Formats: sequence, C-alpha cells, structure tokens
Amino acid sequence: MDAIRNLALNVGNPGGTGPIQIPLSEVARVSQRSGPSMIYRENEERYVPIKFGVRKRDLAGAVREAQRKVAVEVALPPGYRIEWVGTFGDLAAAFERLKIVVPLSIGPFCCCCWRTFARSSTWPWRPPPCPWR
Repeated sequence: MDAIRNLALNVGNPGGTGPIQIPLSEVARVSQRSGPSMIYRENEERYVPIKFGVRKRDLAGAVREAQRKVAVEVALPPGYRIEWVGTFGDLAAAFERLKIVVPLSIGPFCCCCWRTFARSSTWPWRPPPCPWR
C-alpha cells in the first residue's frame, strides 16, 4: 500500500515554473477494501455481473423465482437497477419476436389450407368458395 500511496503525480506548479511531483497520498486517501474483483463498463456505466447456473429445472422458472426473491429481499439505492440478461434475456427476446411472427404466419397458413381443401371432394361438406379466388 505504501508503494501506491507514494506514487508520484505531476501537477502544475503554483509558481508557474513547470510541473512538480507530489505523492498520491497528498490528494487522495488510499485504503484497501473488499469489493468487486473487476469493474465492468458498458455504455459508459459501471456494472457488476452476478451469475448463476440452472440445473435440473427450466431456465425461465428459475429466473422468475430469483426475480421474486430479489424484488422482496433486495432494496436498491437510488440510481441503481437490475437487469436480467444472458441466456434468459435471449429467451425473453425470442418470445417477444414469436408474439409477432406466429400470428402473422397463421393467416397465410389458414388461407393455403382453405384453398387446398376447398377443392377436395373428400370432405363430407363443401365449404363456401374462397373470397380470394
């Protein structure tokens, strides 16, 4: 710690004769504390990743349970937020896309079935003619 406290910093000389060197301990308090082993940054913001693995159960169920427990037991200070990302985030994004793609694909599928089977003589009843013919 002493080596860090004694690091030389170049600062401007108040007399204006060029830079002078002062130890870091004169401008900062240097101490050792426990905290994250690495500081990650994304979009100019710091974050701390917390990872967990899921075995012998479904991912979405495990994350929902963790979200409920975190919502009840963890109080975040102002300016902090929690994001659930990774494989779970990819899964949630895929479900959002499916909410759009599946309904859009059912319409053309039903129309194709209608056109195919409306001509079939194997049906016990004849459906009305397709309006798109």
